[in-house]
Amino acid sequence: MNLAPNKKDIGDYFVTWGWLIILFIGLSYVVWYWPISAIDSIKDYEQINFFFESYGLNDNTLQSDLLADLQEKGVVEVNLYDYAPTDVSLTSYYDEFGVASDFIVLTESGLDSMFNNASSTGVTSKFVPFSIDLRTATMPTDDYEYYKVGNIAYGLKIFDSSDSSYDEAHPFGRLLEFASTGIVADSYYLLLNSATPNFKPFDADSVTSNAVEALRYFLAKYR
Repeated sequence: MNLAPNKKDIGDYFVTWGWLIILFIGLSYVVWYWPISAIDSIKDYEQINFFFESYGLNDNTLQSDLLADLQEKGVVEVNLYDYAPTDVSLTSYYDEFGVASDFIVLTESGLDSMFNNASSTGVTSKFVPFSIDLRTATMPTDDYEYYKVGNIAYGLKIFDSSDSSYDEAHPFGRLLEFASTGIVADSYYLLLNSATPNFKPFDADSVTSNAVEALRYFLAKYR
């Protein structure tokens, strides 16, 4: 008696029961591989991200030094994203990296466009203001200028296109190139992204103060 399955039997088997095999494979991934992947992935509160508009990053140890400074607080990654203000893909880069970055550096002209009719667009809610309490917590001395909307400071000036003495007192040029040949000079400001969870206690939705500590370190480094 020949009990070996023929092609028709095999085909009928997969038509009848094949979906169970696919379901089993899918459940195996969900039960075993997905949790492992989720555990291994870096959480928002475990990283500090910077998004810079500038014409290049200068040789600098900010990334490695800041990571070493914050590792004891649970930070496992520091990222620096840098794109030129003239880059035609800047908007898409911002959508991909800027909206998830703790710190965002933008040009003054860009802020003028962003904060136009800010009260009606709600753009101010996207940033943590530089309140008196925040300044006290992060600055040894408050000699900075700010981009203000309705008398509230949302951007800290890190480069003044018309005042070299300000730039000498705040040498962020050691990190970023703010000018390019043939391009009209612009001033630059640092903003704090309220969408990240790292500005406790200055943002109600935050769960860590890692970005506050990073801001303190950042401002102290460029003095």
